[in-house]
Amino acid sequence: MKTSALKIFIDGDSCPKAVKEVVFKAAMRTSTLVVVVANSHQNIPNNPLFSFQLVEKHLDAADDWIVDQTEKGHLIIAEDVPFAANAVEKGAIVITPRGRRFDQANISESLATRNLMHELRSGGMIQSGQGAYSAKDKTSFINMFDKELTKAIRIFSMITNSNEG
Repeated sequence: MKTSALKIFIDGDSCPKAVKEVVFKAAMRTSTLVVVVANSHQNIPNNPLFSFQLVEKHLDAADDWIVDQTEKGHLIIAEDVPFAANAVEKGAIVITPRGRRFDQANISESLATRNLMHELRSGGMIQSGQGAYSAKDKTSFINMFDKELTKAIRIFSMITNSNEG
């Protein structure tokens, strides 16, 4: 089985189990490497395509490790907007478990919105955060993930073919 150079990184500490299952199935179908990164043990399927990286138990340890390892075109599954900004800067594609894509075109606005909402919550102006993860969220994730994975595989395939010729 040929493995592409493409990697999918999952911020395991904040990613719902349903999302991980979708990613694992797609990775097996496409022979894509998946690295789950977390500061606590995560159960991953026993498959040579999948690996787990345990990091220190400090706030941004998983985020920092992923950004250090990622390359242009890699896919990252994560919710944290400042982390997404760092990953996008390196050329990664970041998708949230709710199916939102962060890229060069929207990351600045997303970061500004996140900072504003943080200020409003800190000041007691608003109380609510995101609701519970729903079936609609999972469907949005699947649709966005399938689209971006297909694009990424095509890009990495072209890169691999041009390097061989």
